[in-house]
Amino acid sequence: MSNRSARRMEYFAGVLLIAIALVTPATSPACTSFALGAGGSPVVGANFDWTVSDGLIVVNKKGFQKTAMSDPAKKLNPVSWTSQYGSVSFNMYGIDWPWAGMNEAGLVITSMALEETRYPVPDERPSIHLGQWIQYQLDNFSTVYEVMANAEKIRIRPRVRGFGIHYLACDPLGNCAVVEFIDGRLVTYTQEALPIAALANDPYARSLDNLSNFIGFGGQKEIPDDNTSYCRFARTAAMLKRHEGDDKETAVHSAFDILEQASYKSHPRTETQWSMVFDVAAKSILFKTHLNPVIRRIDMTALDYACPELPETLDIHTPFVSINKNDLWKYNPEMNRRRFHSVIAENPMNRKTHQKRLERISHYPESFVCQE
Repeated sequence: MSNRSARRMEYFAGVLLIAIALVTPATSPACTSFALGAGGSPVVGANFDWTVSDGLIVVNKKGFQKTAMSDPAKKLNPVSWTSQYGSVSFNMYGIDWPWAGMNEAGLVITSMALEETRYPVPDERPSIHLGQWIQYQLDNFSTVYEVMANAEKIRIRPRVRGFGIHYLACDPLGNCAVVEFIDGRLVTYTQEALPIAALANDPYARSLDNLSNFIGFGGQKEIPDDNTSYCRFARTAAMLKRHEGDDKETAVHSAFDILEQASYKSHPRTETQWSMVFDVAAKSILFKTHLNPVIRRIDMTALDYACPELPETLDIHTPFVSINKNDLWKYNPEMNRRRFHSVIAENPMNRKTHQKRLERISHYPESFVCQE
């Protein structure tokens, strides 16, 4: 890569980090994820619950050299990598800022807010912003164990404001893991330490402890039908127990039933905005949204992941029932700008002060350099 290209990537990464820190919401979304059939090729379900309904489906390409968003003046040692796998992600913000996604190898990662998150202290290791952590994993790895083996090689930078994140990751081998950052250290749960492959908005260990209070898990209490993280986790666990013998075809339908049981209900502002089911064996994604409840399908095997084409996108509320590569929008900085500005409209803090910086976000993908 030329010095000019390297400086260009550094510049765009720095601009984006500053702007992202300013638009990260101070209040936490409430989300739930799970894996049905862990131990085989799993079906992974995820609900995105928040006040914001809009988002993008992004087809992320392989073969691009990237540098993590950063601020050069702060000497944060941003990690650089070349994407090894194409992926499809669901992004509330713009390109390279996924909430959940699956790559072409079948690695699925979903994210949920966790206020107890405390990231390790930055050191000499390369660093990344929390918003790019999922995309970095999807770009580089094909299995849960690769994710876990490499998790300590980079540092997530402590957040300036807003919420932290924990993750549920699953792969085609049937392995799943919860990844958290608690009290300044990496904490993972997998195999026997992950008896319930589910996650909401409390630390996993605490969710398991609370589960023992309910009927069917050693306790005497009925599971309440409310929106708390503990109860969404418990309802999900009960549904997973009910459907643990489902075959692959049935599991996809059951996943949507579980997502309905875990959905955010009767709240004046927060709703379940997106529901996604990742069928790892079939390499397909099914999803619906609050504004468009028709279940739609993405066949990941029919998409083109080659660079030099920059990431392609589609509005998450698209009416297409079966999405193929001809439906996708080519990269457009104006689209990326509108996505970030839409988030700001929901969270008006600093809306006027930082407009010029946010205008530059739209060009961040142009810093990607195709290596093929």
